Amino acid sequence: MAKDLLLEIGVEELPSAYMEKAIDDLQNLAEKKLGEARLKYSSLQCYGTPRRLTLYVQGLDEKQADA
Repeated sequence: MAKDLLLEIGVEELPSAYMEKAIDDLQNLAEKKLGEARLKYSSLQCYGTPRRLTLYVQGLDEKQADA
């Protein structure tokens, strides 16, 4: 059974010049770590504001795939 995951990371004022890279880095890291953990998902989206980075994973498997 798949579930949704919402992860919010609170930060101090993040300058807007760094926002795009921070969002891209969060998405790339999440994709990499979920892949290494053998956890499948339907979609993965990242958002950001000056005080928060958010990772939203839809359809995340509850268990790892068998190895």
